Amino acid sequence: MHYDGRPMNLGVDLILNIACNKRIEPVDASCCVRNGIELTIVQILTGIFFLICAIASLIMWKKQSLISNADVENQSSSQQPVHHSYVILLNLSKFGLILAYFYICDRTPIFMKESKVYGLGVFLACLGVFFLLGISSWKVASKGDYLNRDQTDEWKGWMQLVILAYHYLGASADLHVYVWVRILVASYLFMSAYGHFNYFWNKGDYSLFRFSQVLLRMNILTVLLCYTMNRPYQFYYFMPLISFYFIIVYLTHLMWPQMDA
Repeated sequence: MHYDGRPMNLGVDLILNIACNKRIEPVDASCCVRNGIELTIVQILTGIFFLICAIASLIMWKKQSLISNADVENQSSSQQPVHHSYVILLNLSKFGLILAYFYICDRTPIFMKESKVYGLGVFLACLGVFFLLGISSWKVASKGDYLNRDQTDEWKGWMQLVILAYHYLGASADLHVYVWVRILVASYLFMSAYGHFNYFWNKGDYSLFRFSQVLLRMNILTVLLCYTMNRPYQFYYFMPLISFYFIIVYLTHLMWPQMDA
């Protein structure tokens, strides 16, 4: 019997999927791969931490509701203030739910996975939708000086949308789009460093609180994604990049003599 080449290629492809996907673990494979249920110690501890936060916030919410009901029964007009720790635990619980959703989508076979099929028309149409939604929310900037906060935030927002569509639609297959997005990444890096430079130059605030606040704000999602997804810190390359240059800007301003307005 003589077989056509297409069924033979398909059969070889299936055999390779069965033999190789469990070991290679390609990103775009959905056949013959592990279920992703094998958790590391760090992932387990991260899940336990957010579970404890959710249980603690639920207990505090129940306690708060019981106190409120008691005040209503006693006809008391004073309202019990919301405890600060409850707000923190509640936000951490929401954060944990978001990370759990990321893990379920990316590390479990609940949702099907498929390869990205890039099309320039789809990419441009997506950018067009972003543009139409953006112009509907245009407003006059509060300051008129050059490269003010409103202007730089708007530019960074547009660049984030383009980079998001670029990664989501697999536009790296197009060399021209790839080069322009690399320019956008470099521009975003410049705008971020410029914003930090402008703050230090005008405010002169070199406190450890400011330093820790900025690093925490930029890296908290990245670090927790590393714990949840079992990825190295360099995998999310942009956050280490802008964190490094923020440290460079901070140390440059901190060096003697301090020059601030």
